[in-house]
Amino acid sequence: MTNTIGYDSWLEIVGDRLLPGFPGAGGDIKEDVLYAQFGSEKHQGTIFGEISGLTTERVKELAQIFESVDLHYEIQKDIQAFHISHTALAIVNKHFYTNDGMVERQNG
Repeated sequence: MTNTIGYDSWLEIVGDRLLPGFPGAGGDIKEDVLYAQFGSEKHQGTIFGEISGLTTERVKELAQIFESVDLHYEIQKDIQAFHISHTALAIVNKHFYTNDGMVERQNG
């Protein structure tokens, strides 16, 4: 979930079970075929962290699960700041996408 206005409404629903994050998966659809990509060190892995910024036991356990299947992850100390900055970046990136993929930079 990307939530730039805070987590209060989610906390009301799920309480302290909430562990905000951002998936390290994505891809493209070309000619009706999904080409999935999972986060790696080169590309963004899954990001998660406690709202408090603490590295709790459940954060450590989740990290171990990702490690056990060799998926890249990042424990984020300020997950809300990440969500805000990611949203800003996504808005800018949207200007460079076309139906044929990302616009290539032109030299000159």
